Amino acid sequence: MRRISLTCMISVLITVTSFFALSEVAVAQMREEYPTRFRLFGVVELSYRNYYVETTSGRYTIDRSNQTFRQYYKAGVEGFIYHPRLAIFSASISYNDTRFHPEKGQNVTTSDIGYDILTTLLPYRPVAFDFYARKIDYTFNYAGDPVDTSSLLYGARLRMHKRNWPSIRLEYYRWEYDLLRYKTTTEKRIEDRYILDVRGSFSLWATKYQLYVDYLSLSLPEFEDNILSARLSTNSILRKSIYWYNWFSYVKSDFYKLVNFSSSLYFPSGRRFQHNYLYEHLRSESTLRGNEELGIENKTIELKTESVVGSWGYRFTERLTGSLSLRYTKNDLNGTKWDAEGVSASLCYGRPISWARFSSYYRLFLRTDERRGDLNEHILEINLSTSRFRWGLLYARYYFSYIDETQKYLERTGADDFFDEEEVFLKRTAKTYINSISLGVRGRLPGRAMGRAYWNAEAEYFQSDTSGERPKRSSEDDILEGDISQYEKYELKVRQFELTGSIFYPLRRGIVLNFRTSYLTGETNNRSRTSYYYEGTVTYPVSRRFGFLALWRHTWTQIESYTDREERRFELKADYRLGRTNVSFEGWLRKIIADGERLDRILYLRVRRAI
Repeated sequence: MRRISLTCMISVLITVTSFFALSEVAVAQMREEYPTRFRLFGVVELSYRNYYVETTSGRYTIDRSNQTFRQYYKAGVEGFIYHPRLAIFSASISYNDTRFHPEKGQNVTTSDIGYDILTTLLPYRPVAFDFYARKIDYTFNYAGDPVDTSSLLYGARLRMHKRNWPSIRLEYYRWEYDLLRYKTTTEKRIEDRYILDVRGSFSLWATKYQLYVDYLSLSLPEFEDNILSARLSTNSILRKSIYWYNWFSYVKSDFYKLVNFSSSLYFPSGRRFQHNYLYEHLRSESTLRGNEELGIENKTIELKTESVVGSWGYRFTERLTGSLSLRYTKNDLNGTKWDAEGVSASLCYGRPISWARFSSYYRLFLRTDERRGDLNEHILEINLSTSRFRWGLLYARYYFSYIDETQKYLERTGADDFFDEEEVFLKRTAKTYINSISLGVRGRLPGRAMGRAYWNAEAEYFQSDTSGERPKRSSEDDILEGDISQYEKYELKVRQFELTGSIFYPLRRGIVLNFRTSYLTGETNNRSRTSYYYEGTVTYPVSRRFGFLALWRHTWTQIESYTDREERRFELKADYRLGRTNVSFEGWLRKIIADGERLDRILYLRVRRAI
């Protein structure tokens, strides 16, 4: 009954809207040229992929490979019926076939046939009607076990764009999905969806608005649901660039309900002072279904949240600015109430010092949450850069961070106690100190011959120390019983030094050379680590039709107590276009040397022709 009444209401709305829209004289302007009376189009695409792997360990060598062939065809027709202002149409049929042939194992074949049709009435008038349908039949065959799916989608859409009227889109579609095994339906999915989208504006406070309503009726095996969602947003200019944003959303289903509202004010930025404010309200209610056979009843979870946010910024001098942001949140989960507060403040100062530019930044962030945990964070950053000289620009950066965090989370024992009322919270603490110093230089090489080359070199030292406590599970029995009574201390120390460099050199005729390298050494919890790599890339557009890209990368990695690892990688990509025909090739080789050796090779070729 609900579906029938809603269908009748939408049908009446379409009829009334169409009557008023078509009764007034409106001059429609063409947004595009009229289509031809009858035009054929199509696409043919063929692709081949070969993957080969060879692994050597000691005296044994194992190799395997697979090949994939794909062919795709699409043919269609488009035009108009009687006159292009009356109706235009487009119809197409596509076929896709993919065959996977491994050297060892079963072959896999997939194929699908798709049908599409779209008809638009009054395409160049303020009121237009679209009717569309799509059907896809898909087959997956593995070792003689076929699995078929059938998908059918059809619907109608009303579009209205009249002068001095809001833009309206009203749409209905139905989607039917069938899963078949051995030609027998094993799963069926049905969706009925109604969509109303209204966008417009009115002169009061220069307000723009959008209303979006969506009703979905969902039918699945052993599950049915009806979901209604609505969203309304407005954007207003009160006066003197004072912006007022409002947002309201509502979602209602058989198992879930949500109401969300927010309103924010943005005041114009003055020469010294700027500020904005936000209020947000959220309320949700969800139902978790139990099991009558096990004696588990349904459980309802209700959540209420209210938040108030304020942000202020002030320029004390031309070189010193500051900001402050406050957030307060009230939460209520099934009668359990808790508050959360957050404070964020920052200062930024910068000035030129002789031949250098100096800038600094400091931020403080505090958060207290009675249920989720607390956070205390301090960040300090100092930057120094010189004016340009012959070789380039010198720069330096220092970064410091201190984080004191306490995380709270529910204990999960793995037993069937998901619906228990009692909640047990665990805590994990962490204090982290981070120091980072980097020095670098970037610029352009001197001279006419190499003057187009840009380069950069940088050295960085990174240090991090983390310590805290976390829950400890002493035995397997504790895991089964869910008894965590002890906490253990942990530490994580990282020390590393990294040196990086790069050069970018554009040659004539669009040729570009790019080279990068990096060397990193350090230790993590007294375990040493060293890695080094270099990488070169060449991009060469031979002509307007043909171009290629080549890449070479070499990496060495050494980690204490682990086997050294060396990796070499080469890639080649090429693309050729001739009219509507496009031919692309991609291939790469990768060799890994560790305990043994592994060689990977991939070749991919694709040919595409548009008709």
